[in-house]
Amino acid sequence: MTDDELKAARARRRRTLWQMAVVLAWAIWATLPPAELALDTDCQPIDGPSSVSAFLYGKWFWSRQLDAEISEANHLLALPAQQELQQGDERLKVDDRMNHLNKDDIRNADPDQRQHREEAEQTKRLLRLAWLAQCRATIETKMGDGVVEPR
Repeated sequence: MTDDELKAARARRRRTLWQMAVVLAWAIWATLPPAELALDTDCQPIDGPSSVSAFLYGKWFWSRQLDAEISEANHLLALPAQQELQQGDERLKVDDRMNHLNKDDIRNADPDQRQHREEAEQTKRLLRLAWLAQCRATIETKMGDGVVEPR
């Protein structure tokens, strides 16, 4: 082999090694345990990177899922209090708007519509909280120690 051929072979080898390093780095990054919930309705990892992550990282994946579950459950439990504060401000705005409406519009308004929407949101939140509780039990089982202290 000539000197130029050796240089060209080394350059190809270096380029191939860099390409392999980039692909490996991407594969590692893509399979890192996600910080958000990545579970299906049966509380199992969603197909794709999440299931690979659960297989590769085991307890680390499940501890990240526990953190995400706790975070989302706390957020959902705090929503009613946040909504009450917002509703106080909204009531003042609604009162101002109602003063500007004429009497016919007030009679034709549907007072139950807001209540139905709030009940639907509450039902959705409660269903999500029930699912999160189910997933917490699954996560704790997958982690292997039974009971896991929240962080």
